[in-house]
Amino acid sequence: MASTCGGSTGRSCLTEGVARHRQSQGFGDLIKTNLFLRACLDASRPTPGFCDDVPGQMEFIKGAQWQMQQCKQYGLSTEKQCGQLFQTVQQFCRERESKQ
Repeated sequence: MASTCGGSTGRSCLTEGVARHRQSQGFGDLIKTNLFLRACLDASRPTPGFCDDVPGQMEFIKGAQWQMQQCKQYGLSTEKQCGQLFQTVQQFCRERESKQ
C-alpha cells in the first residue's frame, strides 16, 4: 500500500483517501480506505501546514467537531463513518509531532 504513495504529500494522500471513501460500498471498504490513508501518510514526505489545525487525540470534543467539519468540507456523509478517516489524520499528525 505505502509503495503507491511514495513521495506523496499529506494532502495528496488525504485527497486519495477521500476519493476512496466516496467509492466505498461497505464496512470492509471503509477499513481498507483507512488503512490505505495511514500507510500513505506514513510514506509521505513532510507537508508544511498539513497538521497545523488538527486537534490532538485527547481533545475529544474539539476532535469530534473538527472531524465533522472536515466531513462537511469534503462533502462526505457522516453515515459512512467519515469521522474515522479524519481520526486517522489526527493520529498521524500527533505521532509525527511527537517524533520531532
